[in-house]
Amino acid sequence: MSTAWLHRTGCLTIGSVSCATSIASGAFGSHGLTSLGDSEKKAWASANKYQFLHSLALISLPTLLPKAHTPAFIVTSRLFIFGTILFSGSIYSKVLMMKTTLEPNGGTDEEKDSRTAFARQVGKGAPIGGVALIGGWLAMALLRRRGR
Repeated sequence: MSTAWLHRTGCLTIGSVSCATSIASGAFGSHGLTSLGDSEKKAWASANKYQFLHSLALISLPTLLPKAHTPAFIVTSRLFIFGTILFSGSIYSKVLMMKTTLEPNGGTDEEKDSRTAFARQVGKGAPIGGVALIGGWLAMALLRRRGR
């Protein structure tokens, strides 16, 4: 079993699972987060959209960069995977923490304040993930152009 085969198969597997979880989280956002405000719903929808789009990009990567052992393929796939986890994951986590804070039986005021502060810290992963996603696209474009 070659390393290139593992890279291609990994992209297809991780991308497919991520697409499936994106669809599930989209349904949860539409039906399970009705008590949230518009800004939280928009944040969830944004995270969901970026997860789905980059999952599709990851699935298509073996076709766009057929040499799976090249730096272009490895760098691009890793940036897409880690960027999606950081970007979408931090937003999902932040919204879910805010949801538990808003619930009537969500704990004491001190516990709610602590969760809100923690949710803000978790949300700081989104810009780092966004930079990784941008880096993935740039790596694919630049390294593909060089023929690597």
